[in-house]
Amino acid sequence: MNNLCRNSHEIIIFNVNESEKLVCSLYLLKGSISKPCNSAEVLVSSRSAIEYSSSFCRTTGKFKVIVGDLVEGENRLIVSYCKAVKNITLKRESPHNIKYIVKVLYIICKNHDGCFQSPKSTENDVNDACAKATVGVKLIQTLFSDKLQEQGFGRKTFELISTCVPFYSKLPVDEAKRMDENSLWNFFAREIITSESKSYICTKYVGFIGCTEYLGISDNSYTHENIKAKTVANAALGGGDLALFGTGCLYTWPKSITEVMHCFENAQIVDVRNFLDDSNSRKTFGGCFATTLGSVCHEIGHIFDLGHTQSGIMGNGFDFVNRVFTVTNQTQELPKRVTSKVELNVNVNSDPRLTKLSYHLSIP
Repeated sequence: MNNLCRNSHEIIIFNVNESEKLVCSLYLLKGSISKPCNSAEVLVSSRSAIEYSSSFCRTTGKFKVIVGDLVEGENRLIVSYCKAVKNITLKRESPHNIKYIVKVLYIICKNHDGCFQSPKSTENDVNDACAKATVGVKLIQTLFSDKLQEQGFGRKTFELISTCVPFYSKLPVDEAKRMDENSLWNFFAREIITSESKSYICTKYVGFIGCTEYLGISDNSYTHENIKAKTVANAALGGGDLALFGTGCLYTWPKSITEVMHCFENAQIVDVRNFLDDSNSRKTFGGCFATTLGSVCHEIGHIFDLGHTQSGIMGNGFDFVNRVFTVTNQTQELPKRVTSKVELNVNVNSDPRLTKLSYHLSIP
């Protein structure tokens, strides 16, 4: 609180309907502050154990806050700014008539220790990877809900059945690093689905490959093609029941809700000689997080049979996922993406879920 501030602030919330029932554990709160002052920040508190991460533009007064993890039932929140206070209630309930559930897996190949590639300052063991993947997919779950609500379809989204868990593959790590992304998708799709018990509810899988490795570049040729050629055990494919991704940029992802906005807005420059830069030319940690999270979102869209569009998350917009969650970086212009269609036929013991798959592949 700024005791010297003489402004009369009003906290305006744009997107809360207190009779609305939510199914996501995260909520993207949007609003504005009238007559913002020079030093105050938007704060959120609750009697229940919630975390939050906020993005605030002092020039416009607009803010966005990611709030989680919401408990089932009523979540009474206090939004405060300087001397202004606003009480809101968010109601969360378990979804009914579930058709699809999503399970998130961190894939650990045989003879691999499970640590993803990262700078020495970043913790990178299996628990760290699962925490990052969990936060990322929860953000995507919330993004789907928020965007469908904006388009008049209600807060519909997929259901997460748990946090990310390790999946121990029989594929040797050395072999995985020699395989292209199509071969990796085929192997892991067969292995995951045949190892999982059947359920009357359709299960979709999001898999992160723990042994992705960027080999580095010494010739100063940082074209996308060269960067891709120097990255092994890497993929960005979604179709059928599996969306599969490499972990080359997982070091830029948040491990908790409180870190989300910092990661989106992180302007730290990537050491492109030694670590993967998948940011579509931004070369920042925040750019890598936005692009790779957007890529995961895009491919999850494909496993739910969404096709390509001219814009938005299923088009060229997946580089700009940060714009959904933050109020900054609104005017970046990046190179346009090129998309192509890839047809894949897979048969796993006559399992109808993997017969005659067709999916779209985004090529940066």
